[in-house]
Amino acid sequence: MVNAVDVSDGHKVLLWDIDGTLISLGADPLGPFRLALAGKGWLACADLDVNVHGSTDLGICEALLRERRSADDTLPRSHELLREVERVTLGNASVLRGREVLPGALPVLVRAATLGWTNALVTGNSRKRAEAKLDAVGLRSQFDWTLSGFGDESTERSELVMLVGNSAMRRVAGQSDGSQQALAIVVIGDTPLDMRARRLGDGGIGVATGAYSELDLRDAGADLTVASLESGHDAIATFLSGQGGRRPRQ
Repeated sequence: MVNAVDVSDGHKVLLWDIDGTLISLGADPLGPFRLALAGKGWLACADLDVNVHGSTDLGICEALLRERRSADDTLPRSHELLREVERVTLGNASVLRGREVLPGALPVLVRAATLGWTNALVTGNSRKRAEAKLDAVGLRSQFDWTLSGFGDESTERSELVMLVGNSAMRRVAGQSDGSQQALAIVVIGDTPLDMRARRLGDGGIGVATGAYSELDLRDAGADLTVASLESGHDAIATFLSGQGGRRPRQ
């Protein structure tokens, strides 16, 4: 049995991953990075072997360049490479082709909102790439983009959760009526890095529709795991429907 998140009155933020959680994984997640590098003549790209699952775009760029930069001082900096990856993503229809909303995603988004949760994002995608992907599948309007964290802000996903948490606390502290409200943050994603990042929040929901199993996600710290958003709809709703109160964060 999984305990519900212990919140009632207050601000509640559900931080969603995108790839493998909300939408299907692309056939070649490194494709935009490969095209960006090759298009500028920066690297021969056949040997790219960076693990992208759960990593941020900035972290992927840094990993791709770190070992090679010592042998080639003409390589770009990470932010420069990321800007080119964004250009490739936005300008090449094949990069987004075949991406689909995963079954159950929209009903869970709607259910979370009816339960008083703000749907926001903590994603490895840069803001521009997140916008492009969610625009392509019609989900962009479901999220509060002012309480979201993106993969061009840090090389570490856990830092994105911390940044969003700080923003949420400032919002709670600025209530017009002067009240001090509780705050809860739950992360939902498909990788162990998502679940490790949840330690800076109040809970983690692991969804095994990406590259990892429910066991992998539990081992990484998930409080609840589901095989899919579709089959786990009710379990997720129960988890998010906790009663009681969490003390205001200081």
